[in-house]
Amino acid sequence: MLAPAEERFAAEWGQRDRVRVPRVPLICNMDSTPLATAEAVRDALITQYTRTVHWARGIERLLDLGTTRFVVVGPGHFIGKSFRFMTTARRASVVRFDQASSFAAEPAVRS
Repeated sequence: MLAPAEERFAAEWGQRDRVRVPRVPLICNMDSTPLATAEAVRDALITQYTRTVHWARGIERLLDLGTTRFVVVGPGHFIGKSFRFMTTARRASVVRFDQASSFAAEPAVRS
């Protein structure tokens, strides 16, 4: 169903933006593996259109790697609020990039 969107994204995005090797750990949201090359990043961004995304597994992997703060970039509150339902994510903090005051480290879950 989304294969045409994936193909179009691959064709148009590939012409506009050059993907670089990640300078910070980047975890694939489909299988929780580290993406270490530019090609792996590009392929993961394209194929996520037609693959199952396991977002919580990716967060768990980042927590296992020692991540303690997540910065949410973009509109909406879904990502920040979803941490409340992940028991292991409660040890991390979530801040929203679009609200400067949130950089005071809003806890992921409040009692």
